[in-house]
Amino acid sequence: MKDYLYDYKKSSFKTVNNSGKKNYYIKINQDYIEITEDVYKTCKSSYDKLRYTYKQEVAISMSHIMKTWI
Repeated sequence: MKDYLYDYKKSSFKTVNNSGKKNYYIKINQDYIEITEDVYKTCKSSYDKLRYTYKQEVAISMSHIMKTWI
């Protein structure tokens, strides 16, 4: 998978448990910035959806290629 397809990388998202309280972070320009849970979930789910869609497109195109070889 090529990273340039996405706004974020898998390592751009981080959660930390501090005394039972979860803190959410996103990496921007090599620094982790603390964000709210809502922002974290929105950005992470958007990233996950893009990755899933791309993987599905690749799988479908590969199945079409395999069908033409058979």
